[in-house]
Amino acid sequence: MNTLLLVALFVLISLVVQTTVLWFAMRVNRLDRRSWWRAGLIVAAKLVLALAVLVSIWTWGEELDSNLIMLSIGLVVDLFATIGLLRLLFGGTLMRRLGTWATHFVAGGVVGYVLLLGMRTCVESYIWENSSMSPNIRGWHVVETLPDGNHQIHAANPPDEQPPAVAPGAPSGSIVAETYEYREASRPARHTHGPDRFLCNKTKMPERWDVIAFHYPKDPTLKYIKRLVGLPGEQLVIRDGAVWVNGERLTRPERLGSIRFLTDAEVLGENAEPVPLTLGPDEYFVLGDNPHKSADSRVWGPVKRELIIGVVDVIYWPPSRWRLNP
Repeated sequence: MNTLLLVALFVLISLVVQTTVLWFAMRVNRLDRRSWWRAGLIVAAKLVLALAVLVSIWTWGEELDSNLIMLSIGLVVDLFATIGLLRLLFGGTLMRRLGTWATHFVAGGVVGYVLLLGMRTCVESYIWENSSMSPNIRGWHVVETLPDGNHQIHAANPPDEQPPAVAPGAPSGSIVAETYEYREASRPARHTHGPDRFLCNKTKMPERWDVIAFHYPKDPTLKYIKRLVGLPGEQLVIRDGAVWVNGERLTRPERLGSIRFLTDAEVLGENAEPVPLTLGPDEYFVLGDNPHKSADSRVWGPVKRELIIGVVDVIYWPPSRWRLNP
């Protein structure tokens, strides 16, 4: 099912359910002028306000981007917004409005949690912090505009990584977004752009060239994302910068431009000839879009179907990076 449609359906169901819960909370606390549509206005207004707070944190408050801090901020904002909107639309004493807020917060929180669990069986949000899928899905990074107008994407350390994986100024990898040219550069002292936030659709059957989320075969507690290039039962080999399946060179989708898929031997400068691999009936072969800096099926082998979580379908943040089927 379409990811955006799933999200819109979830939001609509959530609005209706939360409006109903708020209306019952107003009845329990005997507020004046209570009506279902006015309760809906309050729920919609709080949703817009919550999104505004979330966007503000993502844009200007990286240090606040933790579940505990965001929950605390959300609690305070929800309290004052609800009390103010109830007074504006319904009147009633402060105690009755506080009682209405408390009833709605507890009951609505339980219902919202159940809805969220249901939603996460279909769609889940992720970030990917490193550069193995750059430039199509980016981790912490710096963008340098080159003289020819292209953009060089420098990998950067996550702000909370101690000690940093690569010391600032040390040799590091970068990739040109438009040409996929890999270049050695100095690791930036600090990032200027955060990682992409994207949605993974768990209801979609993965197809070739999709980016998929999956449990890492060597440690299923970890979640990885890579591009799916080989399907069950196929004989696959990486040669001449391309993926060959059953003896035929695959044509990349236009959105992948001039990406070159490399063998490990090519990355390491060795002379070993690429060896074809025959995938099993439930095995998939995955590669990173930045093959110089990606641990993928070249290193730890195919991914079994049971480990696949879903298809990465939408990059939704930041706005400048919004795109479908990255």
